[in-house]
Amino acid sequence: ATPADTGRRAANAAAVRFLTGMIAHHGQALAMTALVPSRAARDEVRRMAERIDISQRDEIGLMQRWLTARGEPAPDPASPHAHHGTGHGAAMPGMLTPEEMARLE
Repeated sequence: ATPADTGRRAANAAAVRFLTGMIAHHGQALAMTALVPSRAARDEVRRMAERIDISQRDEIGLMQRWLTARGEPAPDPASPHAHHGTGHGAAMPGMLTPEEMARLE
């Protein structure tokens, strides 16, 4: 629970699960955009990857700050297991499995 003097509401379990999963989801997007510079032949694909990288990093920071402000752990999307699930057993919809990500790499 969040202390009463902070003026912030405590996080509910669904919000924490969602944001934790979204951090992993965005982290996987960063792993994908990191592949683009050495593979993309078109400038517009490289520019799109740069925009995705910037926006996803900003959103990860926002979600981490929200979780931390409520006394919840804020996962690091760069950790080795961050993209494999939310810590609650399943990855967010739309994410690649570890095997699919390995093939993409």
